[in-house]
Amino acid sequence: MVLFDGALTAWRLPALQEQAEAGNTEAQFGLGRVYWYGAGLMVKNPEEPFPIKQNYYKAVIWFEEAAKKGESRAQDYLGLAYASGAGGKHVDLKQAFEWFEKSALQNNLCAQIHLAQAYAKGAGVEKDCRRANDWVHQAVSSPEWNKEWIINCDEKSESLQKIEKEGLECVN
Repeated sequence: MVLFDGALTAWRLPALQEQAEAGNTEAQFGLGRVYWYGAGLMVKNPEEPFPIKQNYYKAVIWFEEAAKKGESRAQDYLGLAYASGAGGKHVDLKQAFEWFEKSALQNNLCAQIHLAQAYAKGAGVEKDCRRANDWVHQAVSSPEWNKEWIINCDEKSESLQKIEKEGLECVN
């Protein structure tokens, strides 16, 4: 049973919440995304009233639960929270880097791009253009890399398309 496929209906939300509270990692990640974006962005029927507003604090709580269990997508979002200070996290680029790395090593393509950006900027890690470009190459040369991945990464799609074509701008 798919608990969360990126589209919600109000009747599925209680089941998702129940499963997340019971410790289901996929449900924890899914509920984190609901709060990260606000469920209104994911509702199949825009006419249907939906009770959840964007709430980074609650999103990060659920991402932390799933990330501790090794959920790579939640690890990537937790890295974004540390990088930006979302959800009550203090900006901690070293922590962000560590979460991006854990996720990237599990072949999460978005995390590989985020890790590459950290290396290119020296954000939470010593600047290393070779590693930055290696991670970009690994992500964009994956058979799974396509327009859907560009949209799924929490980045502006235009910047990811530029990275895909030109690599990262990085000078040691």
